[in-house]
Amino acid sequence: MTIAACLKFDDGVLFCADTKITTDIKTNQTKIFPNAYGGDSYCATVFVIAGSVPYARASILECENRIAKLDFLTVPMEEIRREIEIALVDFYQKHIYPNPDKYATEFRLLAGVWLRGEMQMFSSYMTTVTPVPDYECIGAGAYLAKYWIRKFFSSEERGPHREPRTLEDVGLISAYALKSVMEYDESCGGEAEFLVMRANGEIGFDVDARIYPCEQLPDRFLNSMWRTLRKLVRADNAIDADLIIYDFEVNVREIGKVRMDWIEMLNSSLKKSIEPAHSAAVAPESTAEKKDSPEISA
Repeated sequence: MTIAACLKFDDGVLFCADTKITTDIKTNQTKIFPNAYGGDSYCATVFVIAGSVPYARASILECENRIAKLDFLTVPMEEIRREIEIALVDFYQKHIYPNPDKYATEFRLLAGVWLRGEMQMFSSYMTTVTPVPDYECIGAGAYLAKYWIRKFFSSEERGPHREPRTLEDVGLISAYALKSVMEYDESCGGEAEFLVMRANGEIGFDVDARIYPCEQLPDRFLNSMWRTLRKLVRADNAIDADLIIYDFEVNVREIGKVRMDWIEMLNSSLKKSIEPAHSAAVAPESTAEKKDSPEISA
């Protein structure tokens, strides 16, 4: 099994999954499969799998083969959804339904499609393929990931004053959701892997979804909140409650300061690593080196 998710942000879609593969031996492999079609790249897809890897991977190949035959200059997005669904119907009839071991063949897919500047997310359940408007999670840990993502998205400002939903936003919640699932559900594990599909058609794995320190920041805030709530339920009067809230504010500021110290340390380390290399690149050649070096002519 696995945990996989897709989350929409203002400029694209973020896909993520763990890498744990459980068979006779446990290994780590990617579960995210991007593909571009044609030299002009009018269409691109991303498939993410949960469940039986051999069956899911084989079904993706069938989907990609059907998609590759389409005319991407004219085909509508709905036609691509139908082609994925038809491919799954054929695959289930040939490979899944005849197999008596249904548990060993179970899988689900998340799909992202970019077509002539339009993006759409889809989720499969057996042979059905439905659009995903905002986010979706599949796999053994989907219930827990959905809980955290729903909490995070519910904190967004709505209406005319809605804040932008950035890649950093969905990177934060997806990293924390996957971390929580991989710690809690033994069928999920390995590393958290991320891929972004942008509105301009660019697809890449170079997504830094980490925050200070990695994904521990939300845990520190949550632990501080729960300690504060435990104290508040035991408070005897309003003065004690005010003092408890004040202590919580101080603790939150300390968490923020530690994060800023960490960022400054990173920037300082990065600066030091660049300066020696830059100095070596521009250092003048010594007289001895010039004397011993052979002349090179064009």
